[in-house]
Order: sequence, then structure tokens, then C-alpha cells
Amino acid sequence: MLKLFNLSSKNYNISEKFGKINIIYGPNLSGKTTLSTNLEEIFLGKDKTAKFNDLPIEKATFSVIKIDSNFDINEFIRDLQ
Repeated sequence: MLKLFNLSSKNYNISEKFGKINIIYGPNLSGKTTLSTNLEEIFLGKDKTAKFNDLPIEKATFSVIKIDSNFDINEFIRDLQ
């Protein structure tokens, strides 16, 4: 079952639905790094206009994991268990 969450930020002009796990991909210079940096600031509670399911996001509410093409997702998942 896919559960979607509402995420909004006036500072970054974001009003989107996100799932529990999201992948951002695209060609070079398409804005992936900018978007991931903005999302990181939102989820770390640095953006005071951000809301998650219409509730303000406070510091230490979420964890942010950024990966690149060299990241081994299988190794990461094994480490979580």
C-alpha cells in the first residue's frame, strides 16, 4: 500500500505529495542537487514555513539520507537490520 504525505514550503515554493521513500533522478543540470538540498533543509527543520501533513516541521523530527551513484543501497539496508 502506498501512503502519500503532503509536504509544503513557501520558501521553496513546494506543495507536493511524497511517499515514505522517494527517488530523485534526471539528467545533469536538471536541478536534482538543488531540490535535494532544499528538501534536506525542509526536513531538518531549517525552513520555518515548511509543513508536513499541515503540521510544522521541527528539528530532529526526520532523518535525511543523501546518496549518490556510488552508494550501495543493499549494503545500507543490511546495516539497518
